[in-house]
Amino acid sequence: MRLAQEESRRLQDQQRRLQAEKDAEQRRINDQAELQQRLERERLFCGMDQDGHQRPVPLMTQSSPVVALRGGASTDPQATAPQDRSLRSSKLLATRQGGGKDSVSHVAPRVSNRPPKSGSQIARAGRYDGVDDDELNWRLDAYASLSDYSIVVNRARPGPYAPDFDTSDISGIDFVSEEGDGLKQDVYYVHKAMIAVGSRRSELLGRRIREAENRDDATDSNSSEVNAHETIMLESAADAMGSVLDFCYYHDHPLDIHKENAVPLVYLGKRYKIRALLEEAETYVMNNIVSTTAMYFLLDSYLFKLEEILSRSIDVTAAHLEDTVDFDPIYRLPPELFKRIILSKELKCESELLSLIVYSYCGEREYLSFALYGCVHRKIFLTSSPLSC
Repeated sequence: MRLAQEESRRLQDQQRRLQAEKDAEQRRINDQAELQQRLERERLFCGMDQDGHQRPVPLMTQSSPVVALRGGASTDPQATAPQDRSLRSSKLLATRQGGGKDSVSHVAPRVSNRPPKSGSQIARAGRYDGVDDDELNWRLDAYASLSDYSIVVNRARPGPYAPDFDTSDISGIDFVSEEGDGLKQDVYYVHKAMIAVGSRRSELLGRRIREAENRDDATDSNSSEVNAHETIMLESAADAMGSVLDFCYYHDHPLDIHKENAVPLVYLGKRYKIRALLEEAETYVMNNIVSTTAMYFLLDSYLFKLEEILSRSIDVTAAHLEDTVDFDPIYRLPPELFKRIILSKELKCESELLSLIVYSYCGEREYLSFALYGCVHRKIFLTSSPLSC
């Protein structure tokens, strides 16, 4: 019993020592954090950048005899107080304009992997104008980038008016909504000179902007057609808008294109009349329609009504039908597409396997069984060329 009590006291003493060491370590960490914050505040107050260099001193008024020296302090000892006051004013301005509750936010791309060149992440309070030295891009907020145009994208699901949704009957459009927040919208704050001028411009937006500015009723600077473009898109096209804007802004960067966004980029290039984008995206798609990607491009091109890509995808799918391992995507195709595959001139498939494929497809579509199944058998047994059912 005595040994047990001694062991218990020993363990308690050890726990107290460990707790005391832990508390001391936590106090040390807190002291270091407080010191870092104090040093940061002092550097911001003194107008130093993140690397410890003196920031350029803002120019004084013409009536002031003081001349700011590059990399040094002012020759006038009275210049320190106005400079500090301007820095504190910049901090207040940046807080209200850049980080306040009512500040305008914008959408970051869902698929783009090319972020803009970032400068110092130090608080904007140290800047004379309250803006960081970031490269001009559409990801900045409207205040920082002096944006003069906005693009508002409303997301919608496939339906009778897709993919352009060129109708005034919005009751027939199945909009995507966010829970408790109404319609799901993506808002991009852009610049007219970047999207409507140059070799990668949108001819459609450029024409609309110029026509709106030239109209007599465009004298109002708040005219929506002059300053904004609102549209409706399928979700995959809306997801690709970030890559489109990157293409317009960064002429020295390659297009961010891959299997998932290739066909939507072709569609957006056609819709907004961006010739360089259309040419590059179409070339990518046509060069990458192979047996492993044909079904992906087939479904997307059918959704966006791009007949040239659709026909090519159908022919490639038909040419490799005999080598297909997973037929589930084929069984889920609309009857129109399935019929075009089995009647394609490029079809390569043994008659028994083809009959089994058609029989399985028609299994849950009794209304198609006789017409489609009979059409296939006429193709197999009566002629070597495709027939229309």
